[in-house]
Amino acid sequence: QEYVPAAFEVSVQSDKEEYISKDTVNLDVEANYYFGVPLEGGEVEYTISSQNYYFDRYSDEYFNFGSGWWDSYSFGDKFILRGKTSLSSGGKAKISEILDLEKIFKNEEDRKSKIIVVDVTVKNPQGNSISSQKSFILHAGEFYLGENSDKSFLGKNEKFNLKVKSVDTQGKEVKVKDITLSLYKTDWIYSKRQEAAGGYAYKWEKKRDL
Repeated sequence: QEYVPAAFEVSVQSDKEEYISKDTVNLDVEANYYFGVPLEGGEVEYTISSQNYYFDRYSDEYFNFGSGWWDSYSFGDKFILRGKTSLSSGGKAKISEILDLEKIFKNEEDRKSKIIVVDVTVKNPQGNSISSQKSFILHAGEFYLGENSDKSFLGKNEKFNLKVKSVDTQGKEVKVKDITLSLYKTDWIYSKRQEAAGGYAYKWEKKRDL
């Protein structure tokens, strides 16, 4: 049987382009046939996933706002949730989800700002499906802290200077209070494990000590 593409289109719009953790994300889904008639009675399925977001909106001077060399090339893809809803008689549906990084990620180190990706698939009563995607930024908080050290390598008991910059989510300088500085020693633990097929699996694991 010859393939016949579905004769409708799907659009997904968010009420904002950027959110802060714990915000409610509202999405409007609309499906219409190409000849202008709304798709009535369609099923809507959606998945929400995340990728790492690396803040780069401050450029007056170099500050590291949270990413290390070890994760500069990591997407950090993670599935968050899956849901369903239905189209109204006007071919529309609403999706509302609270995105709280503290609840999504058990590991505190993973609760950094993310790019949220929403994949929406609409199926008409005849079983034809069309998908659409919407992505946006989910900031971990209302501001970012960046640091700039005058030294990259230190000897024991060696002094160094550290500058800290606070900016809002758009990269503009902003004053913040009650900042706590914690210094960690980071070790990379190497392990090798032989698998059932006879080959070896290699793994590097990051360990931090306060």
